[in-house]
Amino acid sequence: AKKTFRNNSENKLTNLDSSNKDMKLLCKKLLLSKKHQVGIEESIDLIRQQAINTGFISNKYRRIIYQSLLQRNTADSASIVSALSTFSTNQYTNIIRLDTLRSKINSLFPNTSSINTNTNLKQSLFNFTNSFFTLNKDLHYFQGFHDITLLFFLLFDFKEEETLQFMCDISPYYFKESLNSKEDQKHFDFNSEASIIQKLIYEYDHIEGSLIHKLFPDGLFFIFPWIITYFTHNIGSIEKQLRIFDYILCSSPGAIYFICAVLIVELFKEFKLKTGEDEFDEGHMFMHFQKVDYETVEFNKILKLTEEFKSRFYKEQKSLGNLMSKEQGLLESKKNPRVTIESNYSV
Repeated sequence: AKKTFRNNSENKLTNLDSSNKDMKLLCKKLLLSKKHQVGIEESIDLIRQQAINTGFISNKYRRIIYQSLLQRNTADSASIVSALSTFSTNQYTNIIRLDTLRSKINSLFPNTSSINTNTNLKQSLFNFTNSFFTLNKDLHYFQGFHDITLLFFLLFDFKEEETLQFMCDISPYYFKESLNSKEDQKHFDFNSEASIIQKLIYEYDHIEGSLIHKLFPDGLFFIFPWIITYFTHNIGSIEKQLRIFDYILCSSPGAIYFICAVLIVELFKEFKLKTGEDEFDEGHMFMHFQKVDYETVEFNKILKLTEEFKSRFYKEQKSLGNLMSKEQGLLESKKNPRVTIESNYSV
């Protein structure tokens, strides 16, 4: 079952010859940088452009590129091995166990195909997800986070140690906000996040943004899992999930807000074309958003529109409150730890 999943990821390269050639050259350059222990500064623009245009095509290339972005900021290798080999409970252990039992492993590796594979993978998923929160005691687990850990478990070829190391390395950039567990913020502050997206929607398209605000005056509650699980809870396709992370990891934590805003407006335009004026109300539009078929969404197009909007927004806006605190991503930290996207784009 594992071999079939791995082969399905790699076989699609045969139809992507030109992009495959570009990816090979980029990855060869990154591997040489790693071998000679030099920085990847010269490759940053190439990585970002590839992330915007097509993504990284296959898991083989993703593993090389993702790991080249890491800085080993948190748990060291000894801590990782110790956490995985010595089971210890934390306040989230029970809910993590329940979530992994009903995870997407059941559909990816059903019991009917291989009971042992299903059971073993669930145990592995539970083990390193639980270890992640044992190592990161300042973070708060929320239901659905196991979808993210499963995604990277699949990406790193079912290797617990490698997956856990990766999760610990990216968490300071991409999970601190949503997994915050400070005393004054025990849970995800959805109202604050939704207000950011409402403003971005209006900035992306004033006309459609005004209509959306009138239709959903109480908030866009259907996007809650979009933000906190980076779409992994909503999208069935592993490839589409990774395609979004290609862009986010090479952009910034704040990119998820721009993606949500652009996707809402573009879907809203499609829904308007399909509905008559008598159906054009909050109830009907809410149902349309709830029933989105993500397999038909052209995320390459959405991400290109997102990048165009993001660049335009930062050139025109001096600030958007607390969104700026989310703009230090992996590539920016590689380029210059003291320079953020905000300072690059501010007027």
